[in-house]
Amino acid sequence: MTMPDTVADQARNCFKTIADVLRDAGFAPEDIVRVQYTFTDAALVEPATPALGEAMGEIRPAATIVIAGLIRPEMLIEVEVTAFKG
Repeated sequence: MTMPDTVADQARNCFKTIADVLRDAGFAPEDIVRVQYTFTDAALVEPATPALGEAMGEIRPAATIVIAGLIRPEMLIEVEVTAFKG
């Protein structure tokens, strides 16, 4: 697996993976009710924001941003979602 260089490209990669997993499980992005963004540095939030907006569109789940270390040094962002069908 090749890690994209920029935080925006990494975010896009995260959301592509999320969309694929949701689809395979019978969910859609609109079923996302919670998202947690983990960044390695607070300065990365602003450059990632356009990519996050592209991915989430009109979806407005509960959201949390955490600043923490990630398992690999080249990782700048991790995205975790919870999806629910009522």
